[in-house]
Amino acid sequence: MRGKMSFLMKGIYFIIILVVISIVINQIISMNLISVRELESINLRDRSRNILETLTGNKNCLAYEEVGSVEGKDVLLNSHKIIDLNKLEEFSSNFDELEPDCVRDFNFGYRVKVKTFPVNISTLGPETINIEIESDIWTFGDREFSEDESLEEMIRVSIPVVVRYDQSAFLPGMMSITLVNGELERLAGFIEESCFTEKESTLTLHLNYPVELKGNKICMKFKSGDKCQKLACEKTIEFHEIERPGNYKFYSRYEDEILKILV
Repeated sequence: MRGKMSFLMKGIYFIIILVVISIVINQIISMNLISVRELESINLRDRSRNILETLTGNKNCLAYEEVGSVEGKDVLLNSHKIIDLNKLEEFSSNFDELEPDCVRDFNFGYRVKVKTFPVNISTLGPETINIEIESDIWTFGDREFSEDESLEEMIRVSIPVVVRYDQSAFLPGMMSITLVNGELERLAGFIEESCFTEKESTLTLHLNYPVELKGNKICMKFKSGDKCQKLACEKTIEFHEIERPGNYKFYSRYEDEILKILV
């Protein structure tokens, strides 16, 4: 009887030890997963800020250029975070569905919004005159993004800016970016990078939804309908429809003036 009890107790202790080990392992795995997710979020936020800094500080993007004189010579003076209205309107028109050339990202998709704050100006004189300037809004970048299972992460970051209308009108505002990490963005970026570099490349990607090329747009078929991203690539692209979810390895090859995306 004592032998049976001893054997039973050893079995219980063994089970308890296995449970404790299992809990510890799960906690370690959970902590590692949290750390990876946090790191990805930090990287995404850093990339968002880098794009905003480039847009506002690069003369090839939106930065206002002013010609000044230094020691009798004309030089360009770039005022950081002061946006040129003319450039902003050009971006809003030319890049309504595309990432701008000066800061294209081949890993993520993004859309930018610039909004000025409404301003009320009071002019004192024989009569007080109130002038109200309404807010303006401009947008550019990708219009549609991954969703449901194909969306890994989406982040939004904003910074204060100033929009220069003319030499006497500078209005405060906010520039916001929505940056997206997902299957549609990575596939579109792979095609774009292959197009502009004309180098053979590979991409291993799990797709949760069918994908096809429609004209100059790569489209993913979601339950809610197709979501498409316009491609800046002006080459002829050969891409065969992916009809089923699964793991795929894409190969890019440029031959006979055609960009071929093979699976």
